[in-house]
Amino acid sequence: GYEDIGVQIINFIGQFLDALLSIYFLHKFFSREKGKNRYRWLGGVAVMTAFTQIADHLSSNEMWIWVLCLYACPLLYAMLFEQGNPVMKLLVATLPCVILLSIENLGVTVIHLAGSLINVNYALFLLLYIFRRLLLKLVLLLAVRFLLGYSAHEWYGGFRRYWYLQGLVNVLELLILCWFNSPRGDIKTQFLYLILYVFCFFVPILFCYIIYQTEENLKKIRVLISQNNYIEAQEQYMQQLISMQDSLHKFRHDYKTHLLCIDRLLMEKNYGELHDYLEKIHKEGENRDLMQAYTGDRKLNILLNQIWQQAEKKGVALTISAQRAAVNRIALYDLNMLLANL
Repeated sequence: GYEDIGVQIINFIGQFLDALLSIYFLHKFFSREKGKNRYRWLGGVAVMTAFTQIADHLSSNEMWIWVLCLYACPLLYAMLFEQGNPVMKLLVATLPCVILLSIENLGVTVIHLAGSLINVNYALFLLLYIFRRLLLKLVLLLAVRFLLGYSAHEWYGGFRRYWYLQGLVNVLELLILCWFNSPRGDIKTQFLYLILYVFCFFVPILFCYIIYQTEENLKKIRVLISQNNYIEAQEQYMQQLISMQDSLHKFRHDYKTHLLCIDRLLMEKNYGELHDYLEKIHKEGENRDLMQAYTGDRKLNILLNQIWQQAEKKGVALTISAQRAAVNRIALYDLNMLLANL
């Protein structure tokens, strides 16, 4: 009686860990919600645990019923309560199912292999059973937390084709695991089964980790590109400041020269020549047209004129058209970086 109770307790905890891993994985994979419903997945764990317990009792621990529960319960939870593509949910739900089924078959094979090599008493059987039903899944839970330490929806969307491939691999492995689910036979056959189950266990995890690392590398590349764009914008901003400073120096020089010339003509009372000189300055100012008023915002007009001057120096034909420009809440530095990047 005590032996049966011990196995039942371990089996119950193992089914709880199955539910915890499956529901938690799908929740972390698809969830975008923050707030009061973020712990809703715990209710899914409780329901799945109860459902698998009932199914085991009604079916006398039939493996096919357990596999069906292992896949259908998390999938139903994801379909009802998580956001995301339904096809993606169908594929991703196979991942915890394949891994847990691999662990189960691996544990059964280890027990049969140990029974073929040595005399397995109840204590050793219980130890192997704990290893199979509990310890491996606790390690797997830590792996899931590592791989999905942040909201996974940020990275699965951009790698949807890879996840489709991952789902195809999972389906093939699920068929293999269900077909080769009886590790009976001689020691050589059992070793081959053991290798098969280890392979089926590590391939999905490795595939998931590769996708994770690929996305991490892409994030680093995006950061580098953003930093380079920032540096380029800074350089363009400095060039614009230098250009404005040069224009200001030239204006001051011309301004002083014009004042000296006007002062000399006044001293000589040469009013006719003074009139012609002022008229000439006025025409030059009109022809130069240093500042076009594209909008009603002065700071935006300055930036647009600078961009136009840069384009003119490089021989680029540029037409500027601004409509309903409301940039009064944007800092001049930020606005300049925005236009420089554009």
